[in-house]
Amino acid sequence: MPSLNRSLIATSVAVALALATACSATTNGTGANTKPTPATGASASTSGPAAATTGATSGGTPTASTPASSTHAVPHSSARPGPGTSGCTGAQLRITGHYDNGGSAAGHQRAILVFTNISATTCTLFGYPGVDGIPPRPGPGVIQHFARSLRGMLGGLPSGSDTKPTLTLGHGTAVHAVIEASSVPNSASNDCTPFQNLKVTAPNTTITVTLPINSLPSCTPQVHPVQAGASG
Repeated sequence: MPSLNRSLIATSVAVALALATACSATTNGTGANTKPTPATGASASTSGPAAATTGATSGGTPTASTPASSTHAVPHSSARPGPGTSGCTGAQLRITGHYDNGGSAAGHQRAILVFTNISATTCTLFGYPGVDGIPPRPGPGVIQHFARSLRGMLGGLPSGSDTKPTLTLGHGTAVHAVIEASSVPNSASNDCTPFQNLKVTAPNTTITVTLPINSLPSCTPQVHPVQAGASG
């Protein structure tokens, strides 16, 4: 009987050891299977930055910024000139003029042509008026076209300034141009009898008016560009 008891005890111990070993193996296997979990977490972490990068890429794509840029650019590129930037027409201008008694030197005399915007629309004026001198009747001479000149003895652009100004005329604004001629005969003409009157057309327009300026001599007539102000 003692021998049988020892055998039973030995068997029980062996079974217990076997069960303990099996449990230990099962526990270790579960831990091994759970180790990839951190990897899954790491994968999620990697996925996180990837999503952020995608977001950054999406935020930085031209598609997102182009509409805003275009929205701001369009008004500038498609902006049309207002009424103040168009050239004056003949119908917008009143043309007057007068002989300048105080403007003479070395046989040269001058007159002032004045262009006034009588319309409600702002416009611009640039360049030379067209001027023709009508000879006295009866009397010698022919119609003379005034030669264009930046400056002369009695007026025109300041010395050293060769850029003709573009003048903006609001309602009631007046600008002027100086014309001049010589009373001294030259090779082109030996008769400087004053003109009977002048035919004047504003720059870049087609309406001509007749001004009774009859004191300006008829030799070497010149016209200078329009300038700011109503007098020269």
